[in-house]
Amino acid sequence: MQQGALSKFNKLPEEVQDYLYSEELFNINSGVSDKYKFSEKQKDLFLGIVNQLFLKELSPDSLEGVLMNKLKIEDDKTVASLSKDIREKVLSPIKGYIRGIGEKEQKEEDWNDLIDKAIKKFNLFSSSAIPALPSVIPAKPALGHDRGAGIPTKRSAPSVIPAKAGISSKRPILEDIKHTPKLFGPVQEIAQMTLEDFRKLSGDPKESILKIKDKISLLREQSFKDYQAGISAWQKSPVYNEYLKILNNSLASGEPLEDILKTSKTLTQDEFNVIIEANIE
Repeated sequence: MQQGALSKFNKLPEEVQDYLYSEELFNINSGVSDKYKFSEKQKDLFLGIVNQLFLKELSPDSLEGVLMNKLKIEDDKTVASLSKDIREKVLSPIKGYIRGIGEKEQKEEDWNDLIDKAIKKFNLFSSSAIPALPSVIPAKPALGHDRGAGIPTKRSAPSVIPAKAGISSKRPILEDIKHTPKLFGPVQEIAQMTLEDFRKLSGDPKESILKIKDKISLLREQSFKDYQAGISAWQKSPVYNEYLKILNNSLASGEPLEDILKTSKTLTQDEFNVIIEANIE
């Protein structure tokens, strides 16, 4: 078994590995999926979240937000109940292993809360004191933004070019020629990234993932909101979903990742390794 992603699973404590591939966890996960009536896609995403918890790539403190965003659950009570079930049913048998992770994230959240309270209390950075700045730097004048998602989207190009008065021609009118713009912002580029696009970035998977991380780092320089949008876009991208499918297939079937990757028609073992090692969260 190669080092990298697979070694992370092998380095888990023996009792955690036993539980990870146990019938007990399989039944617990199935029970949770049935209770909340998950679709097939939600089941895959749910198992992916469980995997990230085991690998300590995701903090239990962030569960509510992750469940709401990834599983598209809008009801707060359902999210709270599901989060509680994961903590008390899925993670309870290994609470000694899980204990303590997420403390750093919690401290950062507490610090951000203090900053927000100070801004509200003392009216810092009020609109009357400092002019409003755009939260996203537009990539091109022709680009707009999709409200809510925060991901740049393409504005429709004019489909009709008015002809000059008094001029007639038998040539096809330009309005009949459809033009599909290729330009879009970095967030949308990441969100739409397929495995083919990933491979076009570089022949070396390590270089490809570094270029993606560089794009997300540039977004962080623009604003933290853009940075979060970039991470969310990566986690929704087709290439990342291929990674999740393989990971979930291993967990559901109990088959070692190495064996699944040998017969994989999508990601190679090297590509899978760099994605999990990148830990873009």
